[in-house]
Amino acid sequence: MNAFHPDDRLMAEWRAALAAERPFEKEARLRRADGQYRWFLIRAVPLRGRGAEQGGVRMSALGVLGVSLIAFRGLHAYHLRWLNSPVHLFTFSECLCREVTMLVPPRFSVSLLCSVLILSYGCARSQDSGQQGGSSAQYFLISVNIQVPYWQTAGAGFKKAASELQVKAELAGPSTYDPKAEEEEFNRVVKLKPAGILVSPADPELMKPDIDAAIAAGIPVITIDADSPSSKRLSFIGTDNYEAGRVGGEFLGLALKGKGNVAFFTLPGQTNLEGRFRGYMEILAAYPHITVQSVVDIKGDPRIAFDEAKKMIDSQKSTVDAFVCLEALACKAVAEALSGGHARSRLVIAMDTDPETLDWIRKGRIQATIAQRPFTMGFVGLKMLDELDRSHLGSLDRAWAKDPLAPVPSFVDTGVIWIDKQNVDTSIRSQ
Repeated sequence: MNAFHPDDRLMAEWRAALAAERPFEKEARLRRADGQYRWFLIRAVPLRGRGAEQGGVRMSALGVLGVSLIAFRGLHAYHLRWLNSPVHLFTFSECLCREVTMLVPPRFSVSLLCSVLILSYGCARSQDSGQQGGSSAQYFLISVNIQVPYWQTAGAGFKKAASELQVKAELAGPSTYDPKAEEEEFNRVVKLKPAGILVSPADPELMKPDIDAAIAAGIPVITIDADSPSSKRLSFIGTDNYEAGRVGGEFLGLALKGKGNVAFFTLPGQTNLEGRFRGYMEILAAYPHITVQSVVDIKGDPRIAFDEAKKMIDSQKSTVDAFVCLEALACKAVAEALSGGHARSRLVIAMDTDPETLDWIRKGRIQATIAQRPFTMGFVGLKMLDELDRSHLGSLDRAWAKDPLAPVPSFVDTGVIWIDKQNVDTSIRSQ
């Protein structure tokens, strides 16, 4: 009974419930291997049959866990033999909590209660050690442009999860759009042998061998926001970018009334932006009189977006009726360029919720933005990494995407929010 917290001695109540053959329910803390305590709700209900051996007690131990709803391992089943009783089956599923239930005969002792709790505790944390375990585990989130509001929001979710799990979390990466510098930072972090890495690869093919090498070294790697689908990353957490593009395309087609010229601002080579562009083009295919006049590579520099938008506004050769920004950096620069000229009737569709973007929506210069959920990406990502670190998976160097028993989903869609003048104030307040 030393596994129980000193303030949670429950044996007197347990014996009284047994003697009176009444239901038993008690919350108690059980000590982990590292000395920390975890809460369990213990329940027992007497079952009466025609004979003593046919009766018994149905006992369950419910352990509360701080894991993500999407971190399913599936359903597992175990068998127990107790004295001469039949084999009884109990199961648990991992979600917000795990529950272990078993049927035992009436002639059991206090030691069985301890056994049930220890067994359920072991299930609940999967031998809670992992590579590092506990507060010593360290995780990294790596991206380019790490100082922009979007990644600071992702970092806030990342650190919120770290605080709940009592682990260490750090953001890393270049402050500018520099895919090579991001690769170098990723390799630096790998040498530290962290418990897990979230990465948003600016250049998926450049990062592929580095991600594969980290996986081969036993370091869990999950991509967020931008994917490297040909790599051995364990999962991708982010937006269904193709669907996000379709949402924007539907609005664009209706707003232009089926006719006009469009300019896109993007960063070629990034899978997330390419997915959005495909979504737009799928919808625009139904509008033969809408023409894509230009696709601008801003090279990670909003000044390029400003200069190119200004040229289009001042051009006497053609007119651009709509500006579509597939990433967040260009939106504010395009709006600023439009506000200084005679282009107030032009349509602008942005991405994400930088404060300046939302302010331009309030002013009417940007009509709408498709907001992703970077906070959710960072939060869920760390929870998934932590669960992987604490699990004994053996080699990570497997085709998880094709494995029906994979410990994580191959893709987690965090969804988008459409923000326009109708709900922009609510979005601003929520920040």
